Amino acid sequence: MNILYIEDNKINRMVVQKGMAPFAMVKTEENGFKGIELALSDHFDVILIDLNLGDPDIDGFGVLKQLKDKDVLAKMIALTAYAGPEWKEKCLNAGFDLYLAKPIRPKEIWENILKLTHE
Repeated sequence: MNILYIEDNKINRMVVQKGMAPFAMVKTEENGFKGIELALSDHFDVILIDLNLGDPDIDGFGVLKQLKDKDVLAKMIALTAYAGPEWKEKCLNAGFDLYLAKPIRPKEIWENILKLTHE
C-alpha cells in the first residue's frame, strides 16, 4: 500500500514513516503545495493530511479541496492535533474519509487504514 503523509513537523513525519514501515510504503511531504504535486504525480492509496501545515497560503482543508477537485481517488485522512467531536465533524463534513487525532500511534493509524480501505 502506498501512503502519502503531508505534515510540516519533521518529527511527526519520521514517526509515521518509521512506525508504519512494517505495514506500508510511506512517502512524506512537508509542504501542502508540494504534497499536492506529489499526490498528482504518483499513485497513493491513502493520503494522511495534517490540518495545520504552518503555511498561511494553504492548510489541510485546502489540500483536501484541491485533491478532490483534481479527482484524486485516494482515501484522505485528517491526522491532526485538533481534537474533539467538533473537529471530527468539521473534517468529515469537509470531505475527509476519516479523522484521527494525534498523538500519533502508527499501529492505530494502520488499523484504521485497513478498516477504511476494506469497507
